[in-house]
This record gives sequence, structure tokens and C-alpha cells, in this order.
Amino acid sequence: MSTDLSRRTFLNAGLATAAVGALAIHGSSAFAAPAGSAPSNLTPSGTIRNLPDAFYRRPGLEGMPRIDYASLPVANVRDYGAVGDGSTSDVAAFNQALAAIRAQGGGIVYIPSGRYLFPPPPLPSNNWWFQQDIRDVHFVGEGETSVLLFHRPAMTGNTTEAPPYPSGAAWQFQTAVNVSLRDLAFQWAPLNMMRHNATATALIIRAPQSVQLLRVTVDHCQPGLLLPNARDCWMVGNTLRNGGSDAYNFGGANDCVAAYNWAEYIGDDGIANWHNSVTYPDSTAISNVRFEHNTLISMCYGRGMTLGGSKQTVAHNWIESVVGCSLFSDITTTNPATLIDAVIDDNVLVRGNLEMRPDNRILSPGGGWHGTIAIIDKVQSLTITNNSIRGSENNDITVGIDNWLPVQATSVTISGNELLGGGGNGLRVSPGTTVDGFTVDRNRVVSPGPGASIAGSTTGTSTSRNVVTHAPEITGTVDGDFTGFKVAPGTYDDPYGARRAEPSETVWREPTVRSTRGLRVANVRRFGARGDGRHDDTAAFRAALDSLPGEGGVVFVPEGRYLLRPDGRHSTFRDTRIEHHFAIAERDNIHLLGAGTGSEIVLTSPDHQGIRVIGGTGCSVSNLAVTLPSRPELRHNRSLVELTGVRDSSVTDLTLRGASGSNLLIDTSTGVRVEGITTIDANMYGIDVEGSRQVYVVGCTATDNRDGGIQVGYVASIMRDAQFVRVEGNTVSGSAEGGGILVSSGTSVRVAGNTISDTCQAGIYLWGRSPEFPMYSADITGNTVTRACTGALCVTPGAISVNSIRESAGTTEGFFSITGNTIQDAPYSGVWVGGQSPIGKMLSQINTLTVTGNVFTNVAGSNLLIRDDQRAKIVNLITA
Repeated sequence: MSTDLSRRTFLNAGLATAAVGALAIHGSSAFAAPAGSAPSNLTPSGTIRNLPDAFYRRPGLEGMPRIDYASLPVANVRDYGAVGDGSTSDVAAFNQALAAIRAQGGGIVYIPSGRYLFPPPPLPSNNWWFQQDIRDVHFVGEGETSVLLFHRPAMTGNTTEAPPYPSGAAWQFQTAVNVSLRDLAFQWAPLNMMRHNATATALIIRAPQSVQLLRVTVDHCQPGLLLPNARDCWMVGNTLRNGGSDAYNFGGANDCVAAYNWAEYIGDDGIANWHNSVTYPDSTAISNVRFEHNTLISMCYGRGMTLGGSKQTVAHNWIESVVGCSLFSDITTTNPATLIDAVIDDNVLVRGNLEMRPDNRILSPGGGWHGTIAIIDKVQSLTITNNSIRGSENNDITVGIDNWLPVQATSVTISGNELLGGGGNGLRVSPGTTVDGFTVDRNRVVSPGPGASIAGSTTGTSTSRNVVTHAPEITGTVDGDFTGFKVAPGTYDDPYGARRAEPSETVWREPTVRSTRGLRVANVRRFGARGDGRHDDTAAFRAALDSLPGEGGVVFVPEGRYLLRPDGRHSTFRDTRIEHHFAIAERDNIHLLGAGTGSEIVLTSPDHQGIRVIGGTGCSVSNLAVTLPSRPELRHNRSLVELTGVRDSSVTDLTLRGASGSNLLIDTSTGVRVEGITTIDANMYGIDVEGSRQVYVVGCTATDNRDGGIQVGYVASIMRDAQFVRVEGNTVSGSAEGGGILVSSGTSVRVAGNTISDTCQAGIYLWGRSPEFPMYSADITGNTVTRACTGALCVTPGAISVNSIRESAGTTEGFFSITGNTIQDAPYSGVWVGGQSPIGKMLSQINTLTVTGNVFTNVAGSNLLIRDDQRAKIVNLITA
């Protein structure tokens, strides 16, 4: 559970379709999807085109002010010396273009396609580009191809840890009035997804008024787009991926809208309206904030959306896979604020509150959010209507949080919701909570616990036409009518139900490859595939799959180049907004088999998974090449091959190249063998194993993958402790920004006998994604690491680095060994356990660390570097 006072302090510095079977009410919502590159905004006459009428005519954007870009003067940053090559500083050119527009009384700073570098500023400054006051200026680019690039400071010394750089911002404006950012991109480098480190904010405007952020893309930040104390501001159509903390943040806002935004792979809140109750003790002073038609996926620490103030509406949003609660009523400071006249309507909330899984070792007994919608503190008039909540780990809706914060509430209505497949109660009123005026009607609840559980006190209670699978219970007091519940059977088909219910693993079980002998074979050529690299062969692949019997079979891909295009009628799967080119969904013993590297599948969309195996047992993908020919510059987080929710399956002998995310993703799966994979030029990791168990990655070759060769972590469709993952006998070479083999969560993880060379960061990097699902044990042995930490953006002081893996997990657990490795040609230290670096100074709490039998050759710094403050947090350090 995030307390994160440092982030809050930073924000205030300088200031005194729904799943199959869903109810009809959920069928009409429109959700944001990631935007591609915008059409050219610069006209031949040198003006900027206005946004089309269709942009403004969407539901939820009524009353949005239109900016007449076409009438404004334009200053092209290229005309003022900007190079846009990603290596030359363009700060001076931006300053001059802005000065030219200011001299004309306002206008547009135009940013053509290019990569515009903003290098780290000289200390003590922590702003890569700062403006004290900016008015009547609009920054317009050409979409994702107009990239503002911000480098984090890198290592400089070779004998000690580097001092951490102060938290900072890419662009920071103290005051902004009538300002917009449109069709441009922010990117921090290198990728650093640790939640608690030196912040790297994309944009913060301290006092924004009439500011619009429109179709801005952010690829990596910590946090993202921040408008504290906003007035009359709009965030519309933005896309943010790979945020270390909050994605979009209002605080103390009035008359503001966040709509049609997309956020994915986020380290804290997706969209927040933070209520500083010290600055605004009267909740009516901040009002009329709307979050509508947004899509949020994978918040691995924190919440989906947070509400504050008065008259806030959260409606028509999709929120998927959240460690904390999906919707939270309030974030305040020392004095609880009152949430007034809030509306939560027609949202789809999938797989919320995953931190309450039993394998999350950081969670104290009785702790956690206890609900996908969690309401705390004080409430006056709250309606929760027409929402679809699916697959919650605990309660679906809780008014008050058990063992933490009760509620004092008046006039609460919970009506027309479907609450499906949660792990606790449908509706919970916690001990100590009081609700005066409580209406519960027309809800449908499928849950293992009571449809409604009242442990607090409700008065003026009215219930009617609720259908539940288990009768409600009252252990508190209810004044009024609590008879409006009908008990009837109900089911929810959870695509991850089997993996969710699995107990923790206790011993290693090596996964195997299932034989295909005797199975029916469906050759895709016989179903119309041409394999010429031009014709869309997707329908033929589907037809071949559909021809196989229930007991399984082989989809055979002979030599050729098979072009696959996503088809909206076939590219979706229930309970996720992530789409695909071709899926083998919930079939057992299905095998996608090629004839070798001459059988090539060519993908066409960077925003869709490629080959996706969902929820089957005994499946495989083998003997193929899969490519995405035009890899985008920014990460789009999509894999060429994904196994999700599967068991006892395999991926072998594939050549994978150019994914917009990781080339191969093993997600929420158990018993997977990954062998003989060649992965090249992924935009993230070559092989990414998330939330999975009993996985064997062996004999693979990872070359020049952007963020690392092989990664193991917990951030998955179901956030789970990675257990018994073995990474053995692989060869990893090259990474533009990342490490070689990375591990951010896990129990009994073994990294052994690998050969790693020429990585930007550490060759082997144990790192802490967040306090959730902390790493428990890992064995790093018999590896050879050569020329690690040699990239220009290196922030890790050791060829083998251990950084913030258990920042608040305690020292009764945490067992790690680094033994028998060969480390050579290291520009800094051999093994580093920290601690302090250019990106932060969070320490690890470890019971036992063994560092013995390693061989160090040509190491510029210490063979073993552990500062005294980190040493104090290791109970047993064994070095001989």
C-alpha cells in the first residue's frame, strides 16, 4: 500500500467492450486506444492545421474549448538550430523558438519529426527545461515521431557509488495560462521502472490554467503528466506507457477533464485527483473533475483512479490488472477530506486488488485495500452505478477498509452493478463505518462470500431486486429494509481462474515438451494461406485451428512468409483490452509448428500481440520465425509471441525479431519450457517472464534487445510471485539501455551458467520494481559477465548489481547467493549491492547474502562494493 510522501512533497514543491455475458448497460461505452502517428500538422503555407471536428464531437468532450491553431504564428525549432538527431543538445534552439513566439504575443512552437535531446542540467538544477511563466504558447509536433528525449545522469566514477541525482522534471512550468501540448512525445532514457528512486517527471505545471494536453505520448517517465491545482484543464487522447509512478495526475483541480487517455504498465496510480486537505480543507473548493472513457492497464503499485473534492465523475472507463484498488475515494494528507457528490458510473474494472494475493509477502496480516472500489474517510452523496467488476482478488466494493480506515457517510447508492467472481464479498461495509441513507438495488453478485456483508452500521437502508449467489450477512447493525436480495446460482468464467487458484510452488519441476506424434495436422496452405508476404493469411490460420478436434492437433506452417493482420472481429479476448493478430484461446494440446526459420510469420501492428496462446494446457509454439518489420521508436509493449494463463506448455526453436515490446512474453503461466529461442532487436526485453512459475529458460540467444536479454518479474495479468524460474545456459549480448539478465521478483530464482557481454547496465541485475511481491530468494552462479556497464547511459555501479530488491520487506527473509561467477572487463565494480546510484539510494533488506568464489579480471573498481548503510541492512553477509 503506497504512502509515498516524497512524491506528494514533490508535487507541492514551490506552493504554499466488456466481457461476454456483460449486462447491456456496459455495451455502449467507448474506450481510448493507443494513437498512432498523427497526420502532418504543418500545412504548405507554414500554418498548423486545427484538430478535426470529430476530435471534439466525442461523448465527454462537450464544452471543451477549441484552439484555433490555424490562425496562430509558428516558430519551427529547426529554424532556430534544433538538430533532432538524439545526440546533440537542442535546449538552446527550443529557448530561441519560444522567445520568438513570445515576442509575437503568443503562437505555436512547432516540433517536426526528430529526436530532440535535453541532456541533464548542471547541478544543483533538477529541471531539464524550466519556464517560470508561460502564456498563450502551444507546442505542436507530428505525433510519436516528434520525440523530446531526456537523458538521466549516468555513472562517472569507477571506484565508488555515484551520488544520486536530485528528483527532477523533463519540462516544468511554474505557471501556465492558455497553453497546449499536442501531437508530440516525451521519453526518458534509460528505462528505469523502480518505483522509489529519483523521479523523472515528463511534464509538471505547478499552476496550470486553461491548459490542454492533446495526443501526447510518453514512453517511460516517473511520474508522467502532472497538473496540480489545475483550473479549466483538459487531458485528452494521450498515451503513456512504462511509467515508474503516476501516469496522469490532477491535484486540487477545478473544472478539469481527463478523457480518452491510455495508460499501461504503470508504477502507481493511473489517473489521480489528489486532494490536499491541508491546502483545501473545504472539499467544495475543488470540484467538477471528470475522468471518462480512459483505458488503464497494469498498475503494479498503487491504484487505478483516485477521487477527491466535490462533484467528481468517474465514468465509462476500463481499468485492468491493478495491484491496489481500481477506484479509490480519496487521497488526503493529515486531515481526512470529505468526498462530496461523487459519481462512479459504467466502468469496467477487471482483476483489481491483486496485492491481497496470499503469495504477496509484503502484505501484513489483515492489510490491503480489501476492495476493487474502496471508499474511505468522509462521504456526502456517492453513487456507484452500472459498473462491471470482474475477478477481484477480494471484495468488489468496500465502504470503509477493514483494519484501517472506516467511513462516515451520508446518502450512498449502489445500484445496477454486476460484481462477478471476486474473492470475497460483493459489497462490504467495514467495522466502524456508518452510512446514513444507504440504497442497494438491482445489483448482480457472483461471489464466494456473502453478496453483501454489513459489519458497520447503516441507517435509512433500502434494498431491492438484488440477485446474489450467497445470502447477505449482518454482523453490524442495519436500520431499514435489508430484505431485497434473492439468492440464485450464477457463474463467472475467469480466464485466469486456474492460475489464480494455484498454491505456491514448493519444489522445482522441470517443464518438458509435449510430443505431437499421432495428432491431426492442419496445414495452413490447405486453408488458403499463400505465404507470399503480401496476402493476409490470418483467416487461413484461424480456419486451420478451427478444423482441429477437441483433443488437440498441429497447425503446421510450411516455409514461406505469412502476413498476419489484426481483424477486429477476431482480435479481442474477454476481460482484456490488449488485442492480438492470432490467438489459440483456451484450447488444450494445440501446437503451432513451422518447418524452421524459413517459416516466417510477419506481423503488421505494433499495438497488437502477435501469436497469443491463452489459457490452454499442453500447447506449444516451435520451429518458426516471427518478425515485426517496422519496429516503432517508442515502446508499444506488445510481444511477437505470448503465452498467457497456460500450463505445461513450451516455446522452442523460434527466431524473433523487432517487437514493439518484448519479443517473447510468458505471462501468468505455470510449467513452461523456453528453449532454443533467438531473440533480436526487441524494443523491450528479449524474453520476459512475468507472474509465472516453474519456467525453464535454457539455451537461448538474446542479441541487441533494447532493455535487456531476459527479465523475470511479477507484473502480469495476475500479479504473482515468480516462483522456481531457472535461467540457465543462455547467451546474452548487447542492450542499448538495459542489462543482460534482470530479475525484479521471485522465489527460488536461479541464474546459472549464462554468458553475458556488452550490456549498457549490469550484466546480471537484481532490481526492485516496487515494494509489492518482493524478491525472496535467488541463486546467481557460474555465469560469465564481460564488459557489462559499458553503455553511455549506465546507472548501475556493478557488473552484477543488486538494487532495492527488498526496500521494506524486512530482514527475517531474503536469501541470495552470488557464487562462482567470472566477471571481466568491468569499468566500475564487480559486484555491487546498493544503495546509492545516479537514480536513487533505496536500500535492500536482506537476511543472508553470500558472495563467494567469484573470479574478477580487469575490474576498475572494487570487486565487491557494499556501503556501510547497505551493510547494516544485511543480517548475514558471507564473503569467505
